[in-house]
Order: sequence, then C-alpha cells, then structure tokens
Amino acid sequence: MMYLTRPTRPTQLLRATVLTMICGLGLAACTGGNEITPASNQVFEAGFQNIARRTAPEEERPPLTRAALGTVQVAALEVIIEHTDTLAYVFLDKTLRDSSPGQIQVWRSQDGAQISTRNGIIINTRGLGGDVMSATVPVTGTGAGPSHSGAQVLQIRAGAEKVWPATLTCDLVDMGPETLEIVELKYGTRHLRQVCEARANETEGVVINDYWVDSGRGIVWKSRQWAGPQLGYIRLRRLVE
Repeated sequence: MMYLTRPTRPTQLLRATVLTMICGLGLAACTGGNEITPASNQVFEAGFQNIARRTAPEEERPPLTRAALGTVQVAALEVIIEHTDTLAYVFLDKTLRDSSPGQIQVWRSQDGAQISTRNGIIINTRGLGGDVMSATVPVTGTGAGPSHSGAQVLQIRAGAEKVWPATLTCDLVDMGPETLEIVELKYGTRHLRQVCEARANETEGVVINDYWVDSGRGIVWKSRQWAGPQLGYIRLRRLVE
C-alpha cells in the first residue's frame, strides 16, 4: 500500500556466494562510534555455501535448514528486496553506540554492501542503489523495534551528489502476540505495526512497516520496512542469533 516506489535493481549486495565478514575493507561504518562487539577478520565456514546458494532464482533455491545455519558462527540476517525478489545474507560486522538512543548493528555482505539497523530499524544502506543515507527513528535505549508513534525521516540518495528527505508520520499499533517459526525454530514475539503517511520528493502515499519483536532478548526476529522510493520494501529475517 505504497505509491512512492519506482523500481531500480540493486547493485551488488545480492550476488554473494560464500559470504565473509571482514571489517578491514575500509568501508563506511567500520570506524567511529563506541565499538562493542566487532567481527573483524571472521571468515565463515565452508558449510555456509549450503545456504549461500539461495541467491539463485526462487524456484531453484534449496531449502534452508537449521543444520546449515548451525555452521554460521555470527549473527546473520536474510534480506529480501521485494520488488526485485532479490535475496541475500548479511552478517553482523559491528555493534556500535552513538549519541542517539538505541544500539546500532552493522550488517555486511562479502562484497561490501551494507545495512545498518538501530534496535532493528533500518537507518542506512550502502551499495543497493537509491540508498538510505541516514534515518532518525523512534526508539528507546533498550527496546527492540519502534517504541512510540511519531515522525521518522529517511535521507535518500537521489543521484551522485543529491540527497532528499522522505518523511513518515507514523502511528504505532500493537497487533498482539504471535509465534514465529524461522527455519525449524519457534519464537514468541509481539507484532508491532507502523501505519505511516509518507511524503517523498513531492509525492505522497501510505507506508506500513511491520516488526515482530522479542522484548526479552531485545531482538527483532522479522520485519518488513520501507526504505525509500527506489528500494521500496525490504524484508529482514533473523536466522542466527
């Protein structure tokens, strides 16, 4: 239910085969902030190839199994960009804090593409095309997902040197408890929904973001988030805690 999407195919995130976490690439977000848990120079086990092959077309992707995920030694997310049906896996590179509330997690693919989240909410992307350069999001210091209704502003790249804001004015709705099953494991979550009026580059529409949060662990196990007119909706699913 969003009228702002103008599809463009992402660039390199989603071509990874065997994915590694090496922070020493000299890319953005590898420095700065208060580092808590870096995963620099972590090379994933060869067994991870079993799930990396899911970058094939959907009908050719083998089933993802918990046995395959058991070979992955760091936190991992499945990423799907809806309008291109593009799938990839990204891995926790760093956990940071800055002057704003919440905890930043930097997720990175082998080829250096990146998604960063604050308490599970996307605050920037790199290497996808039409990237979110930064975002202000409604979070508290510890709670997973959005904490209250209010404004959310995304700064979107619109060319080599142009950035413009996409403003979301959101009401937060508690949809109640839900049990999620993610690759053979079940998690108790609470489904939070943001219903937002969106304005981007003189275009208006409606955005609906969904988060399935585990307050006890402080984890967003699954989400569907709008990331601007070009990227559209991105689905994130936590595969490895």
